[in-house]
Amino acid sequence: MKTNTRWLILGLMFSSFALAQTYYPDKVGNEWFFLSTDGIEERVLRIEGTDEDQVRQLVDQTKEVNPPNEETAYSRFVIRPEFDNVQILKAVFTFGLAGEIELPYDPPQVFLPIPIELGTRWTVKGEVTLPLLGEIMAENTQEVVAVDKISIPAGTFDNCLQVKQTNVLASPVLRLERPGTMWLAPNLGPVKFVNSDDIVFELVRYNVSVDETAVSSKMKLATTWATIRNR
Repeated sequence: MKTNTRWLILGLMFSSFALAQTYYPDKVGNEWFFLSTDGIEERVLRIEGTDEDQVRQLVDQTKEVNPPNEETAYSRFVIRPEFDNVQILKAVFTFGLAGEIELPYDPPQVFLPIPIELGTRWTVKGEVTLPLLGEIMAENTQEVVAVDKISIPAGTFDNCLQVKQTNVLASPVLRLERPGTMWLAPNLGPVKFVNSDDIVFELVRYNVSVDETAVSSKMKLATTWATIRNR
């Protein structure tokens, strides 16, 4: 399961996270706990604060379930909500022997258009220089292709957005193209993932508070609060 391209699946794949409205609640302290259906890996997503106003981090960590509990993947995404989109400022991920790599987005990319709905399609692009590989281009194209009912260990959820991704990593010496799929539930966020190795992660428990904000391209219209607690 461990590959030098794991960051692409567990990294750029997550640039499709809907950190706006109610499809991915981005309140600091929110946590989602996943288990692979083969029982080998557990995965935790967490929203953390930063020193900058409105700027938050989405941390994604995957570990083996049994001892020695070795970390198999780690990613961190710096995001900022705007009126008509969520922007990504930087991605940090592990990449094989190269260690921790930073992928800056300057200027910031549209992480998520608002609103997100069936048929929404968007692309995030970035460039970074890596040891041995030189300058590489990372491109992630995403599209909401269906609205599904999902049954997983954490419960059954209606009206989940199914998001298909095509992740491309290209440099002068290689080109990798990896597909992925995820499902986002209203008022909860991610509930299921399938990566390019066909490994399925399902939500088993969560601790999520929803800061639900209705927005337009010009101004915020209203804010309501609700709370969802894990069962």
